[in-house]
Amino acid sequence: MTFEKAGSFIFQATKKYNLHKQAASGIILENVRKLFKTNYPEYSDFWKPKKFENGKLSIHTTNSAASSALFMSTHNIIEEINKIDLPQKVQEILIRKK
Repeated sequence: MTFEKAGSFIFQATKKYNLHKQAASGIILENVRKLFKTNYPEYSDFWKPKKFENGKLSIHTTNSAASSALFMSTHNIIEEINKIDLPQKVQEILIRKK
């Protein structure tokens, strides 16, 4: 008997019903939230990942300072996210201010 990671299992199971894009997006957004809480705790309340589609991750920020900090960290964040075992890779971060 072999065991499969839960994220991979969910992605494969939802593919049957053509929900794999939504499942992948949900998995990615949840992992990004966890990454922010762990690696960027000072900004985790200000950076809110909202949408992932076609390699683009939209993150909403609550103020200009949070937007600037996110912009300065974008390259490192993409590298950190893509180290996680996810169904798709993040290629670009779109910063949206609320």
